[in-house]
Formats: sequence, structure tokens, C-alpha cells
Amino acid sequence: MFHFFYGQENFSVKEAVKKKTADFLKTAPDLIIEKIDINQEGGVKSLKDALETRSIFNEGKIVIANALFANGQTQEAVLEILKKYFQDPEKNFHLIFYEFYSGPELNKKGKKLFQFLSQNAPKSGEILPLKSSALEKWCIEEFKSAGLKIQVPMARKLLFLVSQSQEKAKNEIAKLIAYKNFDSQSKDKEVKEADLDKIVAPELTLNNFDLTDTMAGKNQRKAILLLDRYLSEGEDPYAILGLVIYQFRVLLRIKSLTKKAVPYSQLAGLSKLHPFVIRKNYENARKFEMEDLKRIYQELRDADINAKNGVLNLSDFLFSFLMKN
Repeated sequence: MFHFFYGQENFSVKEAVKKKTADFLKTAPDLIIEKIDINQEGGVKSLKDALETRSIFNEGKIVIANALFANGQTQEAVLEILKKYFQDPEKNFHLIFYEFYSGPELNKKGKKLFQFLSQNAPKSGEILPLKSSALEKWCIEEFKSAGLKIQVPMARKLLFLVSQSQEKAKNEIAKLIAYKNFDSQSKDKEVKEADLDKIVAPELTLNNFDLTDTMAGKNQRKAILLLDRYLSEGEDPYAILGLVIYQFRVLLRIKSLTKKAVPYSQLAGLSKLHPFVIRKNYENARKFEMEDLKRIYQELRDADINAKNGVLNLSDFLFSFLMKN
């Protein structure tokens, strides 16, 4: 059985690989797991050996490999190995390949290999990060699987505290589960706001709203000074960009509703945002024109993609972005 997962968000792709591996182990706990990074020295040979080696005990195997698209030479070697394997596949083998790129990016990197992988793994494909209600549902299910309950407003607050990051949310959920289960005799199995305030610390020391507040107030000097301070204190430029993207996504959501004359009292329910988030962003949304918000948001998303592809210095971009906006 063959599976191929890919996507731009590392955590989502890794979670898909973990889940599929766990599914295989449920039905066959004795499967041997071999993990291979093709980009490491001897990676191609390791894949070849893993697919060609047969145990005298006929043991099953899960081969998990990534970085197949490292370079042109690697791609050709991998494609040759896979074509040969699929002429006479081992029924007791499970193959899981994964990459941290989007479909178009992989197709550009190696069209022949991407098409071969896609055609031979019809049930697999691009793993998109969870957003909005899907992310909230996942959060609630994580607690439910541990015997705990969390209401939707508290799930939203938790996700807000971690800037809508599923990876950070999973870490905080694990801490909350451990905290709530510490007293095994306690009958309180619901995660409440007091628990979030006590256990969950925002990932960044920077204020989520500072930069967008200064941009809405057209205070470029303060915005530049804030960014310089955050970077000087060791904040990750990618984390700063992520927060700013999130803030402008929120502003767009609020702006679109207010343009439809939605009353303030209904914004939280219709936008599925925490009332605190609405309160902090409402006035700023009014200060921006819709077209400006769309333009800024697109510029931020393009910067995110270009930075991940290594063609953009993110710190330089952030400074120039604040100067012109």
C-alpha cells in the first residue's frame, strides 16, 4: 500500500504521516518501521535496500521517506527505484512518502516524479492546515479523546493565544490535559478560562495588536521602533509575520461584515472570533479601506511563500512593509 502526503505546513503533513502509520500498526503491530531522509548521505541507497530486502521471516514493513525532490539527480534515481518496485510490489510493505511543499511547487521541482507519485497514490494528496471551525473542532476532539471537555468559546480563546497555530495548540493542549488530570479524584473535567489563564502562555512576548495598531494610526515611526525592538529581543521574523498575517485576516473578516451593516453585537457569532478579538480589532478595521486590507493581506501572503522558498529576507521585508503601509 502506497501513500504520498505533501503540503506547505510541516506540522499538518507530519500529523497525516503519524496517523497513517498508527492505522497500519493497529492492524499489524509487528510491522517494522524504516525512516529514510533521501537528502542525507546514502539516502537513495537506503530506500533501494529497504524496498528490495526481503526478510526470511516475511516480516511486514513500513517505509517512511521524505526529501525525494532534493535535486534532479536524486529524483531520477528515486523514480527508477520506484518504477522497478511497482513492477513486482511486496504486498506486506507499506510505503509513506511526504514532502513539505505544495502540489504546484513539487510539480515544478520534478514533474515526472510528482506525477508518478500522485498516480500511484490516488487516495493521498495535499494536506492543508486546519482553519476556523475545522481547527476548533479538532481542538475540542483532542480534549474529548483525553476525557475532558472544552466549550467552543474557550477553544477559540486557546487558539487565539497560540496565534491559530495547530502545532502550538497541540503542545498547550497536552499541558492542559496533564494539569486537569493531575488530580485524578477531581470531578471537574471541563477546561475553563481560569485554566487557560493559568497554563497557556502566548508564544510571543510581543503584543499581538501593537503593529496593527500603529499601522492603523499611520504611525510608521512607532511601528519601525516596535519591530526593531522585537527583533533585537530575539523574536523570530517568521513568528512576527505569522501574527501580522493573522491580524490582517481578522481585520478583513470584521471589515467584510461591517460593510454588510452587521451589528457589533453579532460580529463575534458570525465571524466565529472571540469577543476579545472583536473588541481589540473593531476600531482598526474601520480605519482601513477594504481594498487596502486585501492588498496588504496579499502582500503578506506572498512574502510568506517567498521567505519559505528562500528568495526573500524576511527582516528586510518587514521593515520595508511597515515603511510603505
